[in-house]
Amino acid sequence: MHTLSLVDKTFDINSTSEYYISIRISTNGFSFVVGDPLQKKVIVLYHQELFINNSEIFLDKLKSIYSEMEIIRLPYKKTRIFYSVPEKTVLIPKEFYSEEKADEIYNFQFGKNFNEKIIHSESTFFDNFIVFPIPEPIFLFLKDKYPDTSITNDLILTKIPQDTEEPIFNVSISRQSIEILSVEKGQIKYYNTFPYKNNNDILYYVLGAVRTLNKRPEIVFTDGYINKDSDIFKRLSSYFKYIRVLDKEMTGQYSNLSIDNKDARFNKLYNSFSCE
Repeated sequence: MHTLSLVDKTFDINSTSEYYISIRISTNGFSFVVGDPLQKKVIVLYHQELFINNSEIFLDKLKSIYSEMEIIRLPYKKTRIFYSVPEKTVLIPKEFYSEEKADEIYNFQFGKNFNEKIIHSESTFFDNFIVFPIPEPIFLFLKDKYPDTSITNDLILTKIPQDTEEPIFNVSISRQSIEILSVEKGQIKYYNTFPYKNNNDILYYVLGAVRTLNKRPEIVFTDGYINKDSDIFKRLSSYFKYIRVLDKEMTGQYSNLSIDNKDARFNKLYNSFSCE
């Protein structure tokens, strides 16, 4: 399993009470970044690939990471936790939302699982609540570590650009699936996730979403495993006028360490410090 661990030379173990930490957990990985608001840069990046579907085995791996890594156990000024499960995420417009109704909708769509904790996150960038599950043992582990921190869905890190009045069409590409979101004037017009095996699959699902919307977007916003030199970027560019890869709002500098990290897979996490 691939592990990435980078620490900037300016990281000070005695100053973590001035730093922010953002943690992202999914069924295929565990990541966290530490940000220094004074320098306005990310000074720690950690990522561990974990393709584990069994929640008990996943929890054992989490416990192992926390046991081995002192950095994540240190006290921070602010902690944010994001859980990603796009294949079991439900979006509910705020005007139709109530906690009871949201649980009913989720259970109708996916069935009730007594080993899951259902969580509701309110988005600040589009007018929906995000309803998603987290395995109960993992939820209890995180709440024990961070009793005062809410666990939210990483979909709230999809920031809607303010410099355009055009409908937003966003494609997030992870290692095994893609997530497609279309928003117009604060209202979600389309949301779905798909597993994929190759770039042909990605292109098929993106064009299928466009056909469903019956409107070709002027700009396609992207993040995840994509960069301007990638094959999927070039193929999308042949169908759409503009492809915009999510930028980092905080820079990442790792002293003398180098990494081939031209894609945008960590950019949402980098931007989480300003995503309130």
